[in-house]
Amino acid sequence: MSKRLSQIMEKVKNENTREAKAEFVSELTKESFLVPMIAKTHKDRYGKETLSEISHFSISSEGNSYLMVFTTVDEISKWRSDVQFVELDFKDILALVENDSATYTGIVIDHSGTNMAIGRNILEKLKK
Repeated sequence: MSKRLSQIMEKVKNENTREAKAEFVSELTKESFLVPMIAKTHKDRYGKETLSEISHFSISSEGNSYLMVFTTVDEISKWRSDVQFVELDFKDILALVENDSATYTGIVIDHSGTNMAIGRNILEKLKK
């Protein structure tokens, strides 16, 4: 995770040049992100807490649902300060979107900050 990606996202939004977009794509695929989640547990028959369900946060726009990911703890705190999160690299984010393809149309990075959405079609191209 780094603030560098946030800075590049701002550059893309302000300049919208081919160079800025190329820099963003290059940095994006190397990044790891904070993914907010709710982890539900239950006690097994021995009284041990075990994970029973993980839910991720998404945001909907025009009938599409985007998995929320964040670049830093500061960025996630702009949205909520009381949420659990896990750090995942870009490949894991892609797998999460692919595995829940019925739910997610893509990802949104830093929802309460720079707020950049990336659709599944672009994500699939970056996977290659």
